[in-house]
Amino acid sequence: MKRASTRDLPPLGLLVFVVGAASLGAEIAAARLMAPFFGASTIVWANTIGVVLVSLAIGYWFGGRFADRHPHKHGLCVLVLIAGLAVSLIPFVADPFLDVSVDALDLPAPFFASPSDAPPHHVRAALNLRLRALLQHDPGTRTGEDIEDLHQMRVSVRRMRAALKAARPLLDVAWSDGLRAELGWLGRALGPVRDLDVLLLRLRAEVAALPDAEQEAGGVLVEALEAERVGARSDLLAALDAPRYPALLERIADAVRLPLPTPTATQAQPELVDLIRAEARRMRKAVERAGPQPPDDVLHALRIHGKRVRYTGELVEPALRGTPAGKAVKRLLDVTAELQEVLGDHQDACVAEQRIRELLDGLDARAGGDRIDAYVVFAAGRLVERERIRAEAKRGEWWAAWERVAAVEV
Repeated sequence: MKRASTRDLPPLGLLVFVVGAASLGAEIAAARLMAPFFGASTIVWANTIGVVLVSLAIGYWFGGRFADRHPHKHGLCVLVLIAGLAVSLIPFVADPFLDVSVDALDLPAPFFASPSDAPPHHVRAALNLRLRALLQHDPGTRTGEDIEDLHQMRVSVRRMRAALKAARPLLDVAWSDGLRAELGWLGRALGPVRDLDVLLLRLRAEVAALPDAEQEAGGVLVEALEAERVGARSDLLAALDAPRYPALLERIADAVRLPLPTPTATQAQPELVDLIRAEARRMRKAVERAGPQPPDDVLHALRIHGKRVRYTGELVEPALRGTPAGKAVKRLLDVTAELQEVLGDHQDACVAEQRIRELLDGLDARAGGDRIDAYVVFAAGRLVERERIRAEAKRGEWWAAWERVAAVEV
């Protein structure tokens, strides 16, 4: 095969320009590639730039030695071609390496608690399980491709907080309260976007069910909600990119590597079954204070009580498996889940009603002296009416669901 002449090769100036631009592009692409795993904070960018600069320095040294031995343009073009092919493979081989690097928290091998283990070990096993779930859904939460990732990440945070709250008598109070407070910060960062995701799914479906003449008007409300979500998601990503987030992950990882800090040996510790009994008593007292027809906000508070009962039951159930108390806890979890579903549907309807009103108020404020399109007002009114009907229907179901919960004795 005829060797390429110098005239067949690209001009040296053009080659240098293209290589320089490609190096900069690869640097930017690398930061974007790592963002779902490590975020896009200043720390990540600083490390990316540092690695690129060191790599360039090493490349210049080797390149200079190669140029001294092969001082012709053909050798340079071969090197550029090899480098280009290597860079093109990065998107295909990066994921396994990034997955391994995420495991750099150095978590112990997955473990579970057996009925014979001490109560604090059950809490440690629960934190271990939920931390792994949180890390699994972190990349998807960052990309936003599937809203279920954010949901599962938020659930992991809630369950860790519930476990720490229920197990407070078993643990060092200052340690558990401090960790729970940090998890609360993360939960508050995740919450707004998740709430808007749920509301958008609901509102889009409702608008699609309106008559054709009103769908465009309903779409104005959806667009306002989507604009709000953009801002909320920006705040979420800022929280995940903040140094506080990896510090929290490392703090939880530290907790699952070693036995959890506990109170002094002289302090009496309850059994795990006592934790679920205590949560069930709190819920029972809250329901007795509320009565059959409490206000909407009280029903929401009862729903939160139900979540705590469920999450505490999930914590203690492995220790009671195969016992009469374990069967009672399992039954309690089932009926509490049914109650939560009723109260959750009621709360979703109440929130949707309130948010539609707020969206309409926001449109009115932005319109200034102009009048809002009558079709938008009419569509909003229809949507509010539907949500109010749903809320009242669920209100009529909750007491029967509660009676099934009250019938279970642990």
